[in-house]
Amino acid sequence: MNPIKEVDGEEFTDVLVVGEQVAFIIQAKDSPNTQKTVDSKFERKRRKSISQLQEGVNQLRGAISFIRNDPKLLFALNGSTVEIDLTGKPILGIVIVRELFDDMYSEYSRIAFEHIKKAGVDTVFFDFPEFSKMTLYCKSEALFLSAAQQILQTAESRRKFPRLRYSGKPVSGIEYDLQNQR
Repeated sequence: MNPIKEVDGEEFTDVLVVGEQVAFIIQAKDSPNTQKTVDSKFERKRRKSISQLQEGVNQLRGAISFIRNDPKLLFALNGSTVEIDLTGKPILGIVIVRELFDDMYSEYSRIAFEHIKKAGVDTVFFDFPEFSKMTLYCKSEALFLSAAQQILQTAESRRKFPRLRYSGKPVSGIEYDLQNQR
């Protein structure tokens, strides 16, 4: 969580998970649960969801650029240096925002597709409840990657990311295409 780059002392990403198959770069955008946030007008919450997704993909793009510059990442940890070598490891970007609104998926999709095209890295986005359910149902890297692949395939075919609905565990028959990095 919150790995700090040794080179500049800046945070690399909110969460970096290096799996057997891919590296997950996760940006989580949240707002504090203050009375002001709770009392926000609906239109402000809708605008905030867009800005959080945009901010998250911008931060992902920075992390991806950093990896491409040198995939042997050096992080500072308790006065020591930790090296994580991502050479040849595919990346899956994940952005988590506070709230997503059903009628705004065209705008969310525009942001995500633009990022995928510019960064050349598969990216999915969730709100916190969706991500919680994904991790509940997808208890392994393979299951999570299969679900992400299903989301991306649906988004590509419809040109719009789907709003996830959970009626049970995701289908696990789709293999994540590790060669399909853009």
